[in-house]
Amino acid sequence: VIPVEVFNKRKAVNDKLAGLFQTADSEEVKRLNAWEQNQPGWACATPCSDSKRVYAQFMNGIFASYDLEGNRTWITKVPFPGNRHHGYSSSPALIGGRFIGLLGNEIYAWDAATGKLAWQKKAGTLTWGSFVPLKWGGEDAVFLTEGACFKASDGAELYKPGSFGGSIVPTPVVDAGTLYGLRWHGTKTGFGAYALPSAAGGD
Repeated sequence: VIPVEVFNKRKAVNDKLAGLFQTADSEEVKRLNAWEQNQPGWACATPCSDSKRVYAQFMNGIFASYDLEGNRTWITKVPFPGNRHHGYSSSPALIGGRFIGLLGNEIYAWDAATGKLAWQKKAGTLTWGSFVPLKWGGEDAVFLTEGACFKASDGAELYKPGSFGGSIVPTPVVDAGTLYGLRWHGTKTGFGAYALPSAAGGD
């Protein structure tokens, strides 16, 4: 539910944008559009927990860990990639001793215990979906909702981006070795169920 004051401000911004587009005031359009697109907020990502610590990602580039008493155990910051269409909405995952998050088109995997960067790589495709922690061929892995899958330990690609034939923006769920997701591609939508490989080298 959007608070009424936020709704009213968004409406005012959108109304002003409509007028500015007519007058071609490009700098003001950029400023207001950046505010409107980032309305998910800097703290929209859902934190992770291993029941000992809480791990949080903030969309201004901060990744941090806290114990259950609220004491910070580590914190780090990566460059903010700038405003983007639809803002930032991806939530991180915790698996295999790695805290893994997406910012812009960059994946960051941190050693959950120390906050040291374990690996970093391009996502390979633009996405707003969240990571899904799972087992892939016996390996701890994360599935990114555009169809890519990466090994948690070193970021090795286990499945090619885009292989699911479209965006899976709602976070998929995994049950008994099967991944279930709602796929979108252009004007087509569909619900899919995909069997995950149970042995190394499977696809």
